[in-house]
Amino acid sequence: TTMPYNITASMRDAALALHAACVTNNVSEIQSIVRHHPEAVSFADDATQGWTSLHTAAAAGVSLQAVHALVLADGGAVLGVASVPEGVTALHCAAQCPSSQPDVVDFLLQQGQTYQLAQQLDAHGRSALHYVCQGGGEGQHASIDVVRKIYQAHPQAATLADRDGHLPLHLAYLTRASGSTLRYLAAVNADSVAQPLPDGRLVAHRLATDLLQGPHKVSGDVLKAFMLAAPSTVSVQDPTTGKTLTELLQGPGLSKVSNAAELRSISQDPAGYQGGTGGGAGKGSKGSLLGKDASTKTDKSKLSTAAGGKMESRILSKEQVAGEIVQACADKNAPVDRVSLYTRNYPEVVRVRDTEQFLPIHWACYHGATVPMLACLVQAWPESLQETIPQDRLPLHLACRSSAT
Repeated sequence: TTMPYNITASMRDAALALHAACVTNNVSEIQSIVRHHPEAVSFADDATQGWTSLHTAAAAGVSLQAVHALVLADGGAVLGVASVPEGVTALHCAAQCPSSQPDVVDFLLQQGQTYQLAQQLDAHGRSALHYVCQGGGEGQHASIDVVRKIYQAHPQAATLADRDGHLPLHLAYLTRASGSTLRYLAAVNADSVAQPLPDGRLVAHRLATDLLQGPHKVSGDVLKAFMLAAPSTVSVQDPTTGKTLTELLQGPGLSKVSNAAELRSISQDPAGYQGGTGGGAGKGSKGSLLGKDASTKTDKSKLSTAAGGKMESRILSKEQVAGEIVQACADKNAPVDRVSLYTRNYPEVVRVRDTEQFLPIHWACYHGATVPMLACLVQAWPESLQETIPQDRLPLHLACRSSAT
């Protein structure tokens, strides 16, 4: 939607001034302009790529205060304006901006019909998830928190190919997104790992080839995540080399990769990999990254707990037992014996990562668990204190962020 060209000059000048204020995140000037010319917020013409001031603000990574002023100026009508002819929304712009703040993205997602913007496609068939994965250039991407919010608003976009045949995961790899973003996308949607690029190659094929050819910005941990998320991919032939992942990873060039032995072991039996609790995993290796395929193959644990004076017998997966630990750590009144029982009888559950890439120790620190509860988790796996989540945060970081004593 564009404003008519016979609009008054003062109105157009106000709109252009508003765009300039948005670029510099000048909140006071933005507020002043929209107070006198609220209609300028949704004005768009060729001089601004068909963008409104909200598009410009989102692309510049402005503060939530500035976005509030723009959206409230015209009652939120500006949110529904898509640029002509590209069909870009303000959420697309915010997603592509490397400096976008999670609170701004969350605000845009929640406006109007909740999550409607997350489902809107541009003229090339790309959703906001495509934009956040493509980023603003090689290695220039928004934080994993922004990726997470956009994915959760429209999970189906993960397996939606744009008109060029690219999935969000493809774009993330091709533009050198962070390892945490790639691992997250693999964990929450294994189907995107198994779907090939337009040239017929899997992202895992490309990554394995890159690792074999020399130093690469993406570590072997990402390839590990891909194989564990979609185990069937290890037997798919690479149309370029004619080899499967299992065969590719036998090459001598992999010796320079820190987890080379682990990658070879996983490629030979991804469904049987135990994430460091057995099999061929080395000491101190990270817990299994659980995607759809892996989560359906986990062993079951029989757990008995005392509840209301009665014994309760349940069959739980490792993920469910890990979830029980997290719930206990979040409950200040839960007895420490409850966590001790879990970690004593099933020590491997402290190595299970969820789709957010958190181990139980991370959630325990985040929720401010008691020292005795933390001691149970640390005793079960001391190295867990050195395990990180996206953005390289340790359990200690989460404890400090939660104002722990």
